[in-house]
Amino acid sequence: MIFNFDRVSGNIQIDLINIERILLGGINKTNISFNDIATKELVFHRFFNTGYLTIDWWKRNLNNSCLKVENSNLKNVEITNSDLHELDKFIVSASNLSELVLNNCTLKYDLDHEEDTHISELDKFRIAKDAYRQLKIAMSRQSDKVNELKFHSMEMHTYSKMLSWNEHFWTKLLLVYDKITSDFGQDLKRALACLFGLHLFLYLILIGFFDLNGITLSIANAEWKYFWKAFGDYLNLILPTHKFLDNADGKVYIIDFLMRFFSSLLIYNVIRVARRFAAK
Repeated sequence: MIFNFDRVSGNIQIDLINIERILLGGINKTNISFNDIATKELVFHRFFNTGYLTIDWWKRNLNNSCLKVENSNLKNVEITNSDLHELDKFIVSASNLSELVLNNCTLKYDLDHEEDTHISELDKFRIAKDAYRQLKIAMSRQSDKVNELKFHSMEMHTYSKMLSWNEHFWTKLLLVYDKITSDFGQDLKRALACLFGLHLFLYLILIGFFDLNGITLSIANAEWKYFWKAFGDYLNLILPTHKFLDNADGKVYIIDFLMRFFSSLLIYNVIRVARRFAAK
């Protein structure tokens, strides 16, 4: 089924159809709605919306189902009650999605691009980054904080792939750090593991080489009272505002400074991830 909206006018409602493919193109000046439709492939091709389009209860054949948006502007397009994560492909190319409205929809985070030997790898990343950015803006305008941050993560991950170490060393370093420590604010387990793991590594250096507070590493002579004392010191040193160590030499102060510095950064990561589901 092909709709060329350059030749269509009025108010249109289409209900209860089962068709292989729907292609929407042209400049839409109508108010058109699709309700309870079953189609394997829904394609927007050179589609520009100045009217209003709604798609409600889109049902798909599970094999090779696809949503494709090519050279289109989806302003005032609303998709409701549809499981977009079940699509085999969600393809976006040179299109504006930032004003697309999604209500009661689950999303597919991995966006495909059309295979084209004339497009460089860098341009493919740029296309994907722009698509994620527009979806992030669309989620922000709908106050969907969870999906907004998820698409922000996908955008930054793609942006990192675009940069080279030689030309953008510091920006690349920050992006890689953010990816490793929290997946750009998405992964609480990773944020906690980095906080406690790196801090434990530095703490073991303090007690292994400098006998901090008289505690030494020993399995043969291990005692619970020393374990709990060491564990308490470990937790205390996680706090960036902890008291400076008494009677310590310069090397200990350097490690203590590193513990404060990395604890500050990594605690912020934990807070950022924990606030992911908080209201604005």
